[in-house]
Amino acid sequence: EKLPELDQLRHEARLINADAQLIGLVDAGLTFSPVYGKVAILSDAIIHFDAFAIAGAGAVFDTNESFAHPTMDVGAGLRVFLLRWLVVRTDLRDYVYPQDRAAISTLQNLLVFSMGVGFYFPFDFEYRYEAAKVKS
Repeated sequence: EKLPELDQLRHEARLINADAQLIGLVDAGLTFSPVYGKVAILSDAIIHFDAFAIAGAGAVFDTNESFAHPTMDVGAGLRVFLLRWLVVRTDLRDYVYPQDRAAISTLQNLLVFSMGVGFYFPFDFEYRYEAAKVKS
């Protein structure tokens, strides 16, 4: 006997679970930056950097029957300040959330690697400290 196509089994007969497609995610978290340092390049420039850890909570949205899933995330990252006003950032986060399909509960992992560029305004600035004035 010839079997029907896989898509027909999946959609019409509901014999095979269809993979849920990710629509998006929303999260809020805390960033802790315990490591800060400087690197001298050929004694001409000093580049500042900091490493950080991330933890948070949010929601993942997909095409599953239950549209939104609560999630928590953990991760780590690095910021490198190329100029006083220009920063390059990269981080790796793991979003973990429960998902139910066809009465089977599973724990899903969504691993996200991101890179970005940031700008600080104004581009040029000076720190002003008022030291206690001593009269002679």
